[in-house]
Amino acid sequence: MLNIVINGACGRMGRMIADVAQTDNNINIVAGVDKFAAGATMSFPLFENLKDVNAGADVIVDFSKAEALPDVLDYCRRTGAACILATTAYSPAEEAMVKEAAKTISVFRTANMSLGINLMLDLVGKAAAFLPDFDIEIVEAHHKAKVDAPSGTALMIANAINDSVNVDKEYVYGRHHKSQLRTKEEIGIHALRGGSVAGDHKVYFMGMEETLEVSHSAQSRAVFARGALAAAYYMQGREPGLYSMRDLLLESMAVTHVYTYTDQALISLDMKACEIPCLLKTIGDNKINIDMISQSRAKNGISELSISVDAVNAERARDIIGKFGKTQLICPAGKISIEGQGMERQSGVAGRAISCVSEEGIEPYIITTSETRIDMCIPVESVTTAAKAVKAAFGLNK
Repeated sequence: MLNIVINGACGRMGRMIADVAQTDNNINIVAGVDKFAAGATMSFPLFENLKDVNAGADVIVDFSKAEALPDVLDYCRRTGAACILATTAYSPAEEAMVKEAAKTISVFRTANMSLGINLMLDLVGKAAAFLPDFDIEIVEAHHKAKVDAPSGTALMIANAINDSVNVDKEYVYGRHHKSQLRTKEEIGIHALRGGSVAGDHKVYFMGMEETLEVSHSAQSRAVFARGALAAAYYMQGREPGLYSMRDLLLESMAVTHVYTYTDQALISLDMKACEIPCLLKTIGDNKINIDMISQSRAKNGISELSISVDAVNAERARDIIGKFGKTQLICPAGKISIEGQGMERQSGVAGRAISCVSEEGIEPYIITTSETRIDMCIPVESVTTAAKAVKAAFGLNK
């Protein structure tokens, strides 16, 4: 059971979180806090002050005002609860307070709880990197009761763009005060307020005779409530630190794709370690692409070298190696490639992948890893079995 305290329980988002939580039997709202709690009725105890809450909680979700931050952090220090900070308009001093608190408590900080918005941050960052000469404008719209402008999400988007380009861009908020040409080094940010709009964000990349638009529209506040509860589950039992929606998303993306190849060949040989660079250069000069390389530590100046190449180039590669006067072993091989953006944020992914392949009695010839990819060169007849094992281990068969 996940026990939650809602700070700002009587507000729009507080009530929405309570409503969505009622549909999950594994969530228990143990208390709500709101300065307007007097006279309000909820299905859980209400308090006007966080200091008066006497119920134990795993997580506190805060959708109130920035001025509540000190009390929220103090509550977490006293009780050991993790906190979900979804409030916007924090000052630089308050942002610094959050970072300092994360040294001793578990803090989840985001200006937008929507899963779609947090994917949008990646998309606009990639677009900005690919389109360096395009002008960028951000337009956001919210309900008429929203006080801060621009929205915290608009600033998140602008920051994601800025982090993806080589030149720091200036944020220009509207243009009524400027009578001059737009510069390449700026991002225009514009805010609309009216009606009951839950939250719309559009990013325009405008080039010569073409425009790319990336947009997100939240149809209901339930989107943010579900995101907040997903964050609460994610934070249950976490070690102290500062976490974000990106961390949550990437953890669910540890492995997203498994690709198989059956057109490889493995070449292995013992040779002088000092000659290996020359050999590899010669293979490259002959327009043969080496896919994977494994070199053992030299003993008495001799290393074991294994390389994989396309099967159609195997004989040519062996002929080149033969010119170095070496003996070699060549055999058909296959490969599985395991990918996932979440690998960089999780430990043990490579270990799990290699273990499940090993449990099938498959011994890889070569293994290479990077932050988001694991490649295994294996016997060609084992490719299908290995891929099924990895998919089963990481839930990709659902």
